[in-house]
Amino acid sequence: MKKLLKIEKRYLNIPINSQEKETGITICNLEDGATLRYFSAAVSFENYEFISFYDLSEFLGRELEFEVDNEKIINSFQQSDEPLGLENLYCEEYRPQFHFSSRRGWMNEPNGLVYYNQK
Repeated sequence: MKKLLKIEKRYLNIPINSQEKETGITICNLEDGATLRYFSAAVSFENYEFISFYDLSEFLGRELEFEVDNEKIINSFQQSDEPLGLENLYCEEYRPQFHFSSRRGWMNEPNGLVYYNQK
């Protein structure tokens, strides 16, 4: 299904629950239908584990077409000027405090971030 959404704030906040089935989300240009962005997410409709955010600042003031599996997905999105859900970030019980970890979600194995005595 397709739904129009006017981008009025910088961030699109998406509630995530890893137990939900991932769904594809396509963001299209309203004028020519060209795909601007595509991503998949395990969007939660009720109980979410965390809020992921997507920076849409380059589209501020524009109306974009979102293509999703069902309307409940787009209705669970929330726009804001600052990312939501960062209150307890980096304070989680099992989060490493010394080693690098991503702000939210997975980033797989971050090899090659540091070089020592490289000639």
